[in-house]
Amino acid sequence: SFGRPLVSGTYYPSVEIETAKALWNSGYVSVADASVFDQDPLAGTSPLDDFNIARALSLSRQPAQTSANLAAELAASQFVAQQQPFVIGGQSNADGRGSIANPSPSHPSVFMLDKGENYRIATEPLGAQLSGWVNNIPGGGPGSTPAHSLGVEMGKVLAREAGIVPLLVPCAIGSTTFEQWLQPELTLDISTLFGALILRAQKAAQRTGQSPIFVWYGHESNSSDTVVDLATGSVGSAFLWKMDTLIRQVRAYFPNAPFLYAQLSTANSGVEVTRFAYAGESQRRAHDTGGTYTEVATLVAPQASSVDATNTITSNSPSNITMQGDGGTPLTFYYSNFTIGKAYEIAVTVTGTGLFNITSGSTPYSNQGAGTYVYAVTAGATTISFSRQSSGQPTNLTFNFSYIRALNGGQIQNAYMAVTHDVPRNAGADSIHLSDIGQKEVGRRMGLLYADRVLKLPGIDGLGPRLVSVTSTDATHTKVKFSQNIAAAKAGETNYGDGTDSLFRVYDAGVEKSVTTVAIDGADATALIITHASCSGVRVVSYGDRAGQGAQWRKGVVYNTTSPLPLPAPAFIATSV
Repeated sequence: SFGRPLVSGTYYPSVEIETAKALWNSGYVSVADASVFDQDPLAGTSPLDDFNIARALSLSRQPAQTSANLAAELAASQFVAQQQPFVIGGQSNADGRGSIANPSPSHPSVFMLDKGENYRIATEPLGAQLSGWVNNIPGGGPGSTPAHSLGVEMGKVLAREAGIVPLLVPCAIGSTTFEQWLQPELTLDISTLFGALILRAQKAAQRTGQSPIFVWYGHESNSSDTVVDLATGSVGSAFLWKMDTLIRQVRAYFPNAPFLYAQLSTANSGVEVTRFAYAGESQRRAHDTGGTYTEVATLVAPQASSVDATNTITSNSPSNITMQGDGGTPLTFYYSNFTIGKAYEIAVTVTGTGLFNITSGSTPYSNQGAGTYVYAVTAGATTISFSRQSSGQPTNLTFNFSYIRALNGGQIQNAYMAVTHDVPRNAGADSIHLSDIGQKEVGRRMGLLYADRVLKLPGIDGLGPRLVSVTSTDATHTKVKFSQNIAAAKAGETNYGDGTDSLFRVYDAGVEKSVTTVAIDGADATALIITHASCSGVRVVSYGDRAGQGAQWRKGVVYNTTSPLPLPAPAFIATSV
């Protein structure tokens, strides 16, 4: 509740004036004289007859006051100190491209730092580029003007379910790639995407006293980076590692900051359907369930051996090493703390003259000269060594390492995924963008995801059903098990069909097999049984790798029986007969 006595004095900050206006317009406050909303709020005073504040602010009704000034009353509440910043990044679906004809109504407990650097009540379009926007990189692609986003709806769910006051910080720009978002240099430049993201996040954190939460939607522009082998179920890691690199760079400024990210949706037709599905599977596997996390070696100054006055190894930095010698003395440097048996990827550019080899238990690469390489090395020891190739060979090589990381990827710690493939998108040529209905639903899911996974509030489900296992029961039946009970297919969608085919597909050694039925397992309400043509080899099951239905809710989607929330798509899982 408000403190007593009322504060007094000069009172100008625009956010509080906007707050007062929103409270007045929303019916939370009854004041006889609106003159307190002048730009100089102390110019007039009004009796305060009935003062009620939104539940999410945890403020209680006050007795009638006389000669009370509303602006001073609002100042006493210290709204700003109660806010939690949510920094929204990515490309066009994060910026919002849904119709603005029926926007999510503003809420007196949901604020924003708009792209004009103003603090105010959050409104759609959240990403409107205003005068004073610090980043001049324009958004591109169809429907490039920022429109309805997930932001305000997410904020309202956060206020209602978590009892917090969100401060939304829109930073997304359409048609951008991961590469454009990565930190281009060690110093922050506010004219770059990364610099604007971090500096605006720091500004919000300083104002609220809270470390920000990051909300991300993208990047369709990078969806061609990842491929899936339908013969084995293996999934490429290029999309994952770009996402992982961005998160690591952000966490250099905000350690272990939670990331809430949206899985890529689908499209109506064409190559985008498959591309989004493959990238979406990489995103699904990155979701933090407490499993094996992505591993990137911390490059500390390496250990060196066999050096003398004319044969030297110089560590210019942990990732930049120079090897010089006359050929009379062996030269080796090595990095340590690797896991024996695990595959690692080494990205390095080598300049100069001479040859080298790479060793870890065995020597998988020899007679290597100058060039730019991405090596795959399975650790046969806890070290990976780089040595002069042979005796008597003069050497003058400089190694500049980009990274050394575990090849098979993994989950990203404290990063959580919301599902989008089932929600309505825009009709026609703009079908890669969520509609206003779709944006509102994804905003709801993001709010629940934060309350569930980050705050861990009891009684809130922010995940819905997630894949547990895929089991071959015999040559023509496959059991797919989930983490929650599964709802029956909707009316008119028997066999969990999408109007053409089931969203479930089965491959035998890379060859697609026909699916005849998909039904809930009579003995297990958390599982589906797929009946299909006979398989004899490695079986791969996918879900969702089909064209969507544009402006309609997608058909054939698996939901749980409560929230309702959908199963993520796709899921390429290999199993043997």
